[in-house]
Amino acid sequence: MNNLIKNVLDYKNEFHDEKWISVEDYNKDFFKSKELDIYTDVLYSALSLYVLGLYACYKDNYYLNNDGLICYKGKDGEEYLIYNRRYVLENFEKFTELNQIECVKKFFDNYYELGNLIYVDGFRMNNERGIANIYDSPEIYFHNNKEKTLDFLNNNIYNEYPQLKSDIYPIHFITQNKITSVKDLYFDTKEDYIDYVNYVNDIITKRTEFYKSL
Repeated sequence: MNNLIKNVLDYKNEFHDEKWISVEDYNKDFFKSKELDIYTDVLYSALSLYVLGLYACYKDNYYLNNDGLICYKGKDGEEYLIYNRRYVLENFEKFTELNQIECVKKFFDNYYELGNLIYVDGFRMNNERGIANIYDSPEIYFHNNKEKTLDFLNNNIYNEYPQLKSDIYPIHFITQNKITSVKDLYFDTKEDYIDYVNYVNDIITKRTEFYKSL
């Protein structure tokens, strides 16, 4: 299982195995078969969920910088962001406590499931999430962009594909109020992090079931 976690994290890394493809490409034939011509994006990022776990499990090794982002001090005394695929992969074997958490294993096992995709407003929305310094959190992004998201859903998605109205989660991400800023992702304890990962796994499972029911 540790190899699976590492391989998923290795996606897009310059050393990655060429056989690994994106979640979007992995599932594109399903959406074609359902005649859903929609632009999809990963719902929960593997790297984001993993580094949040590093902060929860190894808090003594990390700190928040002036921008509120998780950092560590390098051997050269310089400050580096923990959200760095190379850093995670080079130190992966040291993170035994995180790698052995059952719900984390389940997340990586289900990472390529249909339920880990969300329809978005093309590359623009995808890019905005990636550069917002919110660890790709769908809760924060959609909560902070309510009007834009509702306009996209009502005037684009639901008009053309009314069957997607039964997917409760786009609205859930807008209306939930537990995670509204990046600080809400800095869990005080490992147990709090585990609760969050279980919540993520439940969403992926339910959304996979929804897609397959179409």
